[in-house]
Amino acid sequence: MIERALSFLVKRLDENLRAKFKLTEEIAVARPPVGSDGKAPADAKNRLILFLASISQDSMARSKVGRVPVVSGRFAVNQTPIHLSLDLIMAASFEAENYAEGLKILSHGIQFFQVNPSFSPINAPDLDPGISQLSLEMNNMTPDIANQVWGLFGGRYLPSVRYQMRTVTIDGNALAAENFAIADPNLTLQPAESHL
Repeated sequence: MIERALSFLVKRLDENLRAKFKLTEEIAVARPPVGSDGKAPADAKNRLILFLASISQDSMARSKVGRVPVVSGRFAVNQTPIHLSLDLIMAASFEAENYAEGLKILSHGIQFFQVNPSFSPINAPDLDPGISQLSLEMNNMTPDIANQVWGLFGGRYLPSVRYQMRTVTIDGNALAAENFAIADPNLTLQPAESHL
């Protein structure tokens, strides 16, 4: 679900930027600032990159264990879904000669999320059916936080902005238990006969 949420945002942002700047190639991509070799990915150069800095449980969202009635007076019990809050970084990964252009693209990326702070099936029919809503809130990136974030990625600072994206829900949709609804308090359940 995390990858679908991020892919959706990047696709929407890329479509907007390409239309605004009349570009034929993608300009917004989901990429880390550095690859496993410690170098910037070639396909992230001169692009606006979006990547996750951290994942945490969304304390604002609340869920309860669900009891769904099924046949014969039984109830299906599902585990509580996990609601996630994602720390998302949007950074201008542009070469030195394109620095000003990168800042312009970054500014328009910020503007896009200011105009579109949330997505739901109502305003985004192409949103994954498993996602009920995505909302983005800009969070300040103080010098200390910036130092920590970019230190994790090799120390190469890129002009960037930090967003908190919620709510991405992980729901195994698995049956955790099956309870019987007993209508008669005098009723006792007998174990089923074994046919082995």
